[in-house]
Amino acid sequence: AMPGATKLAGALGGAVGSLLRPDQLELAQKAIQQYKIPLGASDITGNKMTKGLRSFLNDVPLVGSVGSNQKEAVQQGFNRAVGKTFGADAPSLTDGVMRGAKKAMGLEFDRIWNRNALQVDGDMFNQIQALRANADKLPDGEARRINSWLNDLESKMQPGQNGELFVPGDVANRFQSKLRQESEKAVGFLADDLGNLRRTILTSFNRSVSPQDAEALGRNMGKYKAFKTVEPLMDGAEAGVAGRTAGDVPASLLPQRVAKQYAGNVANSPLGELSQIGSRYVADRVERTGGGTRAMIQNSAIGGSLALGAYSNPLSLLTIPMAAATNKALGSPMIGRALTASRPRSLLYDPVSLLGYRTAPLLAGDQ
Repeated sequence: AMPGATKLAGALGGAVGSLLRPDQLELAQKAIQQYKIPLGASDITGNKMTKGLRSFLNDVPLVGSVGSNQKEAVQQGFNRAVGKTFGADAPSLTDGVMRGAKKAMGLEFDRIWNRNALQVDGDMFNQIQALRANADKLPDGEARRINSWLNDLESKMQPGQNGELFVPGDVANRFQSKLRQESEKAVGFLADDLGNLRRTILTSFNRSVSPQDAEALGRNMGKYKAFKTVEPLMDGAEAGVAGRTAGDVPASLLPQRVAKQYAGNVANSPLGELSQIGSRYVADRVERTGGGTRAMIQNSAIGGSLALGAYSNPLSLLTIPMAAATNKALGSPMIGRALTASRPRSLLYDPVSLLGYRTAPLLAGDQ
């Protein structure tokens, strides 16, 4: 009888697997294994019926609290993964956490700039001359502003012992920081030229420092860019935009922001994969109206009984414990990890088949 039972279990396991199988296995694996986000089966599956059932159960009294706790854990895991890109290892990226991360990055910038000098090499000199030539093509007001910045920079250059010009690191740091603020407020050609001048300073400084400091500077700049990508979204969350909880990264808004900040290089950005993970697995995109799967489940006899809270109805009393168990399983991180394992196994087929093949010789009397 065991082969028949094994085959039945395999068919049942395959049916369950088709409902829970991740639609993008590699991305789901990275979310769970690399970024440690506790996703459940309903988060990573592409099956609309499973997602609709999970969404409905999360809104059911008594049953929904299980899903709410699991959903909060997923959001916190996502917050932590995003925060780690700029040094904020916390489950909630509150205003205090963000300020702490920004301060730490600022101290690291100061450390590197203060122990090095900006060497004015040939490349930097040529770029400054090119900016002057380009300023002559601008209207008088904008040309004066560009030349004023260039004159100010040249006034800060000092001759070194070898006769080459340099700018003290702390002076150059304040200069480029102020220049960044001005370029962000400017528009058009003026913004472009101010931005080019700042990039000239940064790239020249990067050539001036030791390899170790250059590597540290690059890492910190990468963190700062990730921070500036996320910061506006968190400011909106702090203001309560769209009812978001303060400290939660809005997963649905992150991809657009990342695409803007890392235009043409999203795939290599620290937030590229996380923006995909957030949009696909963390953001709630289940339709709640119309003829969607959630509406179909909600309008069924069992769904109506649960949703209306008719707990005196025997059908409801029977279904509440089962619904709670189902909801817990759909959001279980353990099942999510099993579904994204390197060698995923059927939820039912493998354990039963293993038991059958190992017990069959004993049942047949074989030694």
